[in-house]
Amino acid sequence: MTDPLCRALLLGGHAPQPFLGHFRLSAAVGEARLWAAGRVAVDAGPVEAWAAARVIEAAFEAAAESMAIRRAPDRHALLRAAWEALLELEGAALGPRQGADLSVLFLAADRNGQGVSAAGIGRLLAGEDPGLQPLVPADHPLLSPTGRPAAVPHMLSLRALPPMLLGVPWGHPGPLPDPGRARAAAGDRP
Repeated sequence: MTDPLCRALLLGGHAPQPFLGHFRLSAAVGEARLWAAGRVAVDAGPVEAWAAARVIEAAFEAAAESMAIRRAPDRHALLRAAWEALLELEGAALGPRQGADLSVLFLAADRNGQGVSAAGIGRLLAGEDPGLQPLVPADHPLLSPTGRPAAVPHMLSLRALPPMLLGVPWGHPGPLPDPGRARAAAGDRP
């Protein structure tokens, strides 16, 4: 069903604190699995950005726990619960821009398939590092400017679960990482 080595990662910025406001987590409920990576409050100070990212992580964890208590969901239900948890958060808890600077990438899987959903992502790469390739063209609806969406975004079904899915935040100013350096550029350490 799911590969435990799979990762949903978000590229860090080109600043002294490239992972300010970053969050990353995974949840498993029954046979459904969800990976998330994102960032919020990127223009805030370290304390405020850290707090906003932890609010999001706590909301996702609570949504997964709630799903586990009610029933074992499929990938669609687990993804919807994560999006709804994010959309229900108070804007003030998401930093000075109230979530308008949010970038988030979800990868969901169960025994029947897998899919990806996102907001605030400008490019999406999949595969092995080195060898990452664009998953969708630049004009694909999965790619969108930063900010919380008004409603739960759609999920793009995937034929296979990639070993790595790397999101590039919308408006990322720099080049992509050198081949073989994508995990490090996204803050993923072995």
